[in-house]
This record gives sequence, C-alpha cells and structure tokens, in this order.
Amino acid sequence: MSDNQMQCESDAVFLALARPPMMFGVTDIYAVMMMIMVMLIFLGIGGGKGMVYAALSAPALYVFGYAMCERDPRVFQLWGVKLANFSAGQRRSAYWGGVSFDPGGCARPDARSSGRR
Repeated sequence: MSDNQMQCESDAVFLALARPPMMFGVTDIYAVMMMIMVMLIFLGIGGGKGMVYAALSAPALYVFGYAMCERDPRVFQLWGVKLANFSAGQRRSAYWGGVSFDPGGCARPDARSSGRR
C-alpha cells in the first residue's frame, strides 16, 4: 500500500456505542421474545410436561439466538424490517398477478372464467 492512500480506522468506543443493547450475548429484543416463547410453551402444554419442554426449549432457543447475534448483532432487527416491508399483497401478487384476495379482474387471461374486470 502506498503512503498517499488513507487507511480506514475504526474506534473501539464508536463500535461499542453503535452495538444494540445486549443481554447474556443476545439482543434485548430477542431475549424478551425468547422468554415469551418459553412461557407460551410452558403455559400451552401445562403441568410437569410443560416444565420439561420449557426447560429443553430455553437452551436451544438461546444457543440459536447467540449464534445469530455473534454473526451480526442486528440480525433480528433486519429480519423485522424485511418482514414489515414484505406485505401480504406482495406475496399474493406473485400468484394472482395483483394484490387482491379475489382473482376477479387480476387473474391471468387464460384463467378467467368471466369477463368481469
């Protein structure tokens, strides 16, 4: 590298302040979602069996979240943004050719049974 080219420097304080809030190595959003999922498993199954399933699912969910946050701390925020921007209308438009539940005037010409628009 020549002397006249600038190198990009990263400051440790900036990197630390730019990270999302973390609890036990996972983001706080995922930690709360994980607690809610474990509680739903416990309450949904109920009794001693529910306690066993909750105790088995908590470490599995934590390891998954920790591995994902180790790779990119904002992965769950990115997934949330992607799901929020990918509406149901876009999913239906791939099938019907429009954003309507009813194919009506949006159906493909060969699939139309009536001439309505």
